[in-house]
Amino acid sequence: MRLLGNEPYEALRRAESVALSDPIGALPLAAAAEQALAGTHHEDVVGRLALLRARAHTVRGEHFPALAQIRLAHREWIAEGHPERGTLAQLAAHEPFLALSEFDMVVDSARRIFSEMASADLGPDGDQQLISWHAEAHLAIGRAFDGKGETRPAMRHFDVAANLFQVLGDPTGVAQTHAARGHTLLTLNMAHRAVEELLAAYKHFHSARLELPAHRTLVHLGRALLSQGRVSAAISLLQRTRIQLVLLGARGDVAESSWR
Repeated sequence: MRLLGNEPYEALRRAESVALSDPIGALPLAAAAEQALAGTHHEDVVGRLALLRARAHTVRGEHFPALAQIRLAHREWIAEGHPERGTLAQLAAHEPFLALSEFDMVVDSARRIFSEMASADLGPDGDQQLISWHAEAHLAIGRAFDGKGETRPAMRHFDVAANLFQVLGDPTGVAQTHAARGHTLLTLNMAHRAVEELLAAYKHFHSARLELPAHRTLVHLGRALLSQGRVSAAISLLQRTRIQLVLLGARGDVAESSWR
């Protein structure tokens, strides 16, 4: 794929959009943009490409390579004098850390972000950006507490995140909190409420064509159905979801879709 003029930037933006649903499918666009921009200096491009590669590694279950790419992005943005972009890298690191059960590292990282945001100068759109980062950090802390089995603080942080995402008018963020609550409720053996939260999350992800988060949510929904004793429906759902996760290359999620 040969890109000319502004096409490399358009390909990069398109890759970032595709990565929300299919991080691995975004890689060819990212590679084409990288090739077209080789040998030239374009502020923030190295970091953006690194985060795209990190997302793909995370989906494949390759968490240490993902963290290496995230560190590269952070280092590049800090060196270019863009600490606010470095915050994006710190937020991106939470997903592989959660997968590695490094829950305390996620909590510490999110709290550092809160501290750094207090002195951040983000220009005229800064308030919206700060609210978004606060919401994402609260969501990550909640998931970390959930991983540690501390469900009450987890739910408190999910509530804060949901309120902030609602202030932003960010339905995808709200859906993420529904999915996170559903997972926590499932660990509490509150399957009926878990199903409600997970269905709310899935409906948004599906309507927004966010395939990866949609199918991840279906895995937890299948687990909730099993908890309700709806074994046949659960197995059927998990079988279909497993196929889609394989097609998306989401090796990190395929094992979770097992019903055995």
